[in-house]
Amino acid sequence: MSYATYESIGKDPNKPRPESQKNIPHIESLEQRKEIISKYPLVIIDYYTDWCGPCVQCAPKFAQLAQKYENRGVVCLKENAEKKLGGHPPIKGVPTFHFYYKNNFLENLSVVGADIEKVEEHIQGIINVIDNEEKKEE
Repeated sequence: MSYATYESIGKDPNKPRPESQKNIPHIESLEQRKEIISKYPLVIIDYYTDWCGPCVQCAPKFAQLAQKYENRGVVCLKENAEKKLGGHPPIKGVPTFHFYYKNNFLENLSVVGADIEKVEEHIQGIINVIDNEEKKEE
């Protein structure tokens, strides 16, 4: 049996703590984004703003996805859309999630809005493709 502390009253114990979100790297430059996209096979970028309510709401769930799939080689990043670093496909709203596989932008998989379930569906779909490719190579 665990007891609530003053700090934990009213908080969901299954929800990631804000400090867990600090583990998601934030893109600070166009060069950094290009380097990461070219280095890792599957990259997901969450374009957000600090003032966006849905962005704030879905951030802990995105952090959970990052932790859940990191052992599968999925790299999750965040980029503040207000910094306007450029060099990315259009952002039609915030949050927007862009997917890159083997250095290619997967436009048909972009998710606009805080639909984390859709983001996870796309991750699982890409992982299934990767697994099938690996089986064919064996």
